[in-house]
Amino acid sequence: MGRSILAVIAGYLVMAIAIAVIFTLVYIVMGADGAFKPGSYEVSGTWIAMSFVVGALAALGGGFVCALIAKSMGAPKVLAGLVLVAGLAEAGWIATHPKPDPGPRTGGVSNVEAMSRAQTPTWIAVLTALIGGAGAFAGAKLKIKD
Repeated sequence: MGRSILAVIAGYLVMAIAIAVIFTLVYIVMGADGAFKPGSYEVSGTWIAMSFVVGALAALGGGFVCALIAKSMGAPKVLAGLVLVAGLAEAGWIATHPKPDPGPRTGGVSNVEAMSRAQTPTWIAVLTALIGGAGAFAGAKLKIKD
C-alpha cells in the first residue's frame, strides 16, 4: 500500500515539475507574441498545440515513473484517475469562474503575469484533463506490459 501511495505521489510530482519547467522554457522561447494572439491575453493556436504536447509528454513521464515504483498497474490507474478528476475539476472552475478581462496586452509580459492573465477557453482544460489521464495510463503501459 505504501509503495502504491509513493508511486502515485512521485508520478504526480514528475508531471507537475515537468509541466512547470517545460512551460517556462517554451514561454521563454515563444515569448508573449508567440503565446498570445496579437494585443491580447487570449492564447494562440501555437500555444494551445504546444500545451497539448507538453501535457502529454509530462503525463507519459509521470505514468512511467508511477509504474516503475509501483511495479503493477493499480497505482498508475489511480494516478490517471486523479489527473482526470483534478483536470475536469479545474475545467469546471474555469467554466464557472471566468477571469476578468485583463485588457489589451502591451509590451513584454513576464511568465508569472502571463500565467495570471492568460485567457484560456474551457474546452482546452477539458481536453488537457483527458490527455493527462490517458497519457499517465499510456506511460505506465510503456513500463508494465500486461
